[in-house]
Amino acid sequence: LPGLFGLALVGGIPWAISRVGAFPVFLGLLGGQMVMSLAWDAFVEGHPVTVIRILGAGLALFGAWMVGRQG
Repeated sequence: LPGLFGLALVGGIPWAISRVGAFPVFLGLLGGQMVMSLAWDAFVEGHPVTVIRILGAGLALFGAWMVGRQG
């Protein structure tokens, strides 16, 4: 299963970049990592998902989005 996920990333990222551009693809990857990090912490590590952690993740994504808009 990990090999299939790796294949999907290696094949899917260039395809997605050619369709929508680099910034939306990498912003989506960053957002996916943030969501999965919160889920991992909640379900595996036992750390609760608090409002402040959600706001922190949202602020990081908003900051990345704002930097991308400047270019």
